[in-house]
Amino acid sequence: MFVLSAIALLQPKLEIDEYYNHLPNLVSCYEKGVIETIFGDNYLSANTPLPYILTYVPHYIINLKPNIYSARIFNAIIAYLTIFIFYLLLKRNGDSNFLLEKTLLFLFYPYFLKPAFTYYMAVYGVLFFLAALFYFDKYRSNWLLVGIMLGSAVMSQQFYLIAFLPFGLYLLNEEKYEYSIAALKKAILLIIPVIILFLPLAIGWGGLTHKNFRFHEIRFQTTHITSILVTIGMVFIPYLIIRAKTFKIKTVIILLIPAILLVLFAYPVIILRGGEGAITGMSFRAIDFTGKIIPILPFLVKTTIVSLGLLLLVDLYTIMKSDYEKLLFYIICSFIIGFTFNTILAERHLLPLIATILLFILPKIQNRVFIRLWLGFQIVIGLVYYYYYLYIKAIY
Repeated sequence: MFVLSAIALLQPKLEIDEYYNHLPNLVSCYEKGVIETIFGDNYLSANTPLPYILTYVPHYIINLKPNIYSARIFNAIIAYLTIFIFYLLLKRNGDSNFLLEKTLLFLFYPYFLKPAFTYYMAVYGVLFFLAALFYFDKYRSNWLLVGIMLGSAVMSQQFYLIAFLPFGLYLLNEEKYEYSIAALKKAILLIIPVIILFLPLAIGWGGLTHKNFRFHEIRFQTTHITSILVTIGMVFIPYLIIRAKTFKIKTVIILLIPAILLVLFAYPVIILRGGEGAITGMSFRAIDFTGKIIPILPFLVKTTIVSLGLLLLVDLYTIMKSDYEKLLFYIICSFIIGFTFNTILAERHLLPLIATILLFILPKIQNRVFIRLWLGFQIVIGLVYYYYYLYIKAIY
């Protein structure tokens, strides 16, 4: 991880969001103050401000004006903590013989690798979300601590508001869907941190986002369903291969029907940057590239990948057993629902969904050779994307 961080520090060029949004917000916190930056007219990001506040604090303490090097170093520290919590979650719920390889699978996922070692905000929300899972798994009775972590995730990215739904469903299931004073107390402890943390910000902004980014509306888009299924279908092909013997032919054939309909009538447009009803990301460009080989090939590949995404969800439902796995499945479904209401969706936005699915499936894989083969493939893909992002795509 130190090598990956060093590679980012050796490349001083910034990508467009670092240049126009994230670093200017951080510098503004240092020069104008946190309150003025967050509630002023020049806040330059759609996400909530906790990442900038956390990065600002050490700069203020040591009296150092933020720059791309110091910002990336701080993000790397956050990434180390995130990977460590991911490791601890696996350790509590899986085989301890080859946890390192399983953890590295997450580290080298391209859309974790990028925000981990550049100044992007996605890693902060994932950190607090995983911390909420960890404290839930370890201290089932401490709903306040879980609420604080989820509230911090929301203060890093508004999307995590949807994460309260699966925790609430779990609480209802735990109480057998019956009202009780104990359940009410747990629910209050769960939601009061986000009310204290996020409500004043939402009132000050007059909504979920700053007025400069009010175009990020909540709107259901069918194409996002296809985008999500394509992404998880592509990412988890290795897992589906090892599970192939357990799938029934009848189930596979049935899932082809909705897959074909989604590809024909709800497949997103592929563009360079995010847009309404469109998508951007590695998986979609790889599928699109197949059309240069055989014109009809993209349709066949799209249908297959969407079917695999559906098959993955069916498989997760059939194999979940423990209460912890039920919560993870609730979270996966809630994230999918939440992402379908994003105005703008990119493959990189699905990072928390990918992390949750990995936490669900990795403890069930006990074939070390298979994990190492998957990891080898992941490292190649991750490093190629990392190099492209830092040394080819970065332009400022």
